Amino acid sequence: MSRVLVNCSHTHSNGRGVGSTPEWRVRVGKLIFEAAEEAVANQVPVSLHRGRAPVKIAHNRYGDAFTQEVVPWVNVLEVRKKSEKPLAVLFEHPAHPMIAMTHPGVSADYPGYAVRRVNAALGENVITMFAQGCSGNINADHVAGGHAHAEAVGNELGEAVLVALKSTTPIRAKAISLRTKTIMLNLHLPDRTALGENDGTHCCGRRRTARARGGPMMTLHAPPCWL
Repeated sequence: MSRVLVNCSHTHSNGRGVGSTPEWRVRVGKLIFEAAEEAVANQVPVSLHRGRAPVKIAHNRYGDAFTQEVVPWVNVLEVRKKSEKPLAVLFEHPAHPMIAMTHPGVSADYPGYAVRRVNAALGENVITMFAQGCSGNINADHVAGGHAHAEAVGNELGEAVLVALKSTTPIRAKAISLRTKTIMLNLHLPDRTALGENDGTHCCGRRRTARARGGPMMTLHAPPCWL
């Protein structure tokens, strides 16, 4: 094995930090290692298939003051065995998992429900995984709405994954390559009105500091929806 890629998704539904104890972090690290060890020990020849389907389950947290552009699809990578039966499914969509964040424990939020929906259709033996896309300021709909909303959003995303799986394209490449590119972007500093601040009340009293290229340091108060 010459290349190892580690990808981390994240959830805001972590008991607001209460669920992440030192003991929990040690246990999770051990489980991740054991999962990787088991995967290496059970390697089999496979084929890769890619797909995409439309879905819209998110919004820009700053509202119409900036843009409501979101990624309107889900990307899917299907791993098939020689028998052409699915072995694993990896799906990717950019939206912060913030729907069940008022729950006192640690939750997989809407991605967990999406995985459940896909497994309900394909079988529990299919390894279904979620990859967090480049979310930026995109939140899943129904922030802090609770598990009922997380389930509804997750089911919608899961259905889109199943649609994408019906029309996948084989990946014929003999090797996988990776390229990176750094892009410098100008920093647009919005005024307080655009940020939607209200009478000096800000979420958790947070402040963010930013610097425009070549300009002075500026402190921004986080708006109520910036978590």
